[in-house]
Amino acid sequence: MTKAKNPQRLSLAESVKRFENFDNEQTRTATADEVLEFRQRINSKHLENQIIRSVAEARYFGLSWQTIGAILNLPAEFAEQKFNSDIKIFDGAFGFSPSIE
Repeated sequence: MTKAKNPQRLSLAESVKRFENFDNEQTRTATADEVLEFRQRINSKHLENQIIRSVAEARYFGLSWQTIGAILNLPAEFAEQKFNSDIKIFDGAFGFSPSIE
């Protein structure tokens, strides 16, 4: 019994051409300023995630919101409001649970 060829299957060359031209008609090249702004957003988000992770670890190891706020140069109440819900994403991750009240 021979297998029937799939009529939807593309050759490698056709697949490559289709991939390379996937959205060329709908896109444009970014300006240098747009690329710089995009990189800055990525770096900012990465830094924000590092701070959240550090706050989660600090809470796990028993640091008070007063101490965390002082380190971040923020009032304790503001630090707690800003980070308490964000650090819950680390519950059980990385071998620790930062939910300390």
